[in-house]
Amino acid sequence: MKRRVIAGALAAVLLILGILAVVLSRQRLRRRRYFRAAPIERAKAPTAALAQVQQWSDQFRALETMGRWKELAELLDGIAKTNPDLYGRYQLAYLHARALIENDQSRAAMQKLATFLANGNRFRDLALFHRAEIDEARNEHEAASRDRQMLVFQYPEGLYRDQAIDDETEYLTRLGDPQALSAFASWLYPTASTERRRDLDAHLVELLAARGHPDALTRGMALLRGGTLDDPAERVSRALDRPELIRRMTADQLPMLGDALQNHRHFDRAEAVLSMAFRARPSAELQFAIGRSYFGDEKYAMALRSYMAGASSARDPKWKATFLYHASRAAQLLGDDANGEKLITAAIAVPGRFPATTAAITQRIRTRLKQRRFAAAAGYLAFL
Repeated sequence: MKRRVIAGALAAVLLILGILAVVLSRQRLRRRRYFRAAPIERAKAPTAALAQVQQWSDQFRALETMGRWKELAELLDGIAKTNPDLYGRYQLAYLHARALIENDQSRAAMQKLATFLANGNRFRDLALFHRAEIDEARNEHEAASRDRQMLVFQYPEGLYRDQAIDDETEYLTRLGDPQALSAFASWLYPTASTERRRDLDAHLVELLAARGHPDALTRGMALLRGGTLDDPAERVSRALDRPELIRRMTADQLPMLGDALQNHRHFDRAEAVLSMAFRARPSAELQFAIGRSYFGDEKYAMALRSYMAGASSARDPKWKATFLYHASRAAQLLGDDANGEKLITAAIAVPGRFPATTAAITQRIRTRLKQRRFAAAAGYLAFL
């Protein structure tokens, strides 16, 4: 009975300690988070026949949600013929154009959009976006670009403005003209968010690097100094990961590139770049980053060697405890529990109390609980 009480108490405490240990011990490697959009509630299957006018909105929305664009186009075509007054009053030509676009009937869609493209029409920004889509599908890229830029610069509150900026940025990058992309970015900069500016800068760096432009390295490093966790940082790190650019990097720039590559899980390249940085200017932080890259790449033997090398050379007890604790994790994942236990003991024995000490003690308590050595686990809990 006493053992069960101790085990229950330990389990509750360990839940809290486990969270604390993970937060404190993972010093360098950060994960990106991904979020899924909430699923769209499945609409009831609409009837093929046209409903009463009071039910049109629900019927149209159901067909749109289910992707039944052909049926929607046919219903709207029938309304245009049998109820032209209602078709015009409710401006159904816009919805009709969208249905035709989705049904690959671009010529008919363009005819429907014509009314909305007139200056002053309240749907003009939407029509510009859809006309650009049609032009892209026809490989009329210059025309699509003109429409997108009109939407972007004439309709700052346009519904599809952000999408148009994304599309135009990608188009100008593919076009391969740094001046055109730079001009587009400079027009947007005064009112753009930090995230948008970084995205524009990243595309420009990508384009400059591909063309071997000397400004690519300077601009790319400026962006990485502002952060290495977001999508623009990943784009820039991939763009700068070129032998001719890496040769020009300083001992301060190489770690930034390696950090960005590691944060975005390009572990093989992070290992190479961080190793170059370490050879140029050895440090405990870089040694640890190399080990984390090997660990993230599931090369646990290499990670173990890297951590042990760091533990051997570390003069700072905080770093020594950190290296030993992470080496124990690598050993355990290699199936060497005995060495893992030995390394945890060594991490706990380092004089001082550090985040890695907390993590090592917590791991030792978990191990003892798994072995059903409750008294030993309780002793380590008291020590903690």
